[in-house]
Amino acid sequence: MTIYFYNQHQKPYGCFFNFSRHGFILDDLYWSTSEDYFQAPKFLDTPYLEQVRQTKTAREAANMGRDSTLGTCREIKSQVLSISSKAQKMVPTARG
Repeated sequence: MTIYFYNQHQKPYGCFFNFSRHGFILDDLYWSTSEDYFQAPKFLDTPYLEQVRQTKTAREAANMGRDSTLGTCREIKSQVLSISSKAQKMVPTARG
């Protein structure tokens, strides 16, 4: 069975969408969305990592991650997305 969750308002699995505001703690930090966690490792050892984590919206974090002037790294995409998705699914409120 395929589970679709292409936006945060799609029932019943929209809570697993990257932009869904179902926060979690991972790596001893609170992440308000999995998109924030996904974008942040592109900025390891830079001040931008914390800026991404503190963005007000997932869209803002995504825009920072796509900004080539900030020196982003694409190689980690699937690994980070897998980790954040698993963490997000462990949050009781994210299950509906």
